[in-house]
Amino acid sequence: MVKRTASAFLWLVAVGWAFNFISAYTGAPQLIGSALAVAVAAFVGLDPLHVLWPARESPSTTSREVVSTSSRVPNHI
Repeated sequence: MVKRTASAFLWLVAVGWAFNFISAYTGAPQLIGSALAVAVAAFVGLDPLHVLWPARESPSTTSREVVSTSSRVPNHI
């Protein structure tokens, strides 16, 4: 979870900085850059498609393995 939060923050800063750099030369509104940075950071942090961060596997509680103890215990004990 720390990696996901840190990468979302870094994307927020990177996209915000890049768009401010671009808007300084093109005259684009800075509010668009802030909104774009928040959208990209939210997508990276939440990752709804599980493209960047793999989905957690749910533990399986229905299957249990039966192990025979007679085959594991030596005869001389």
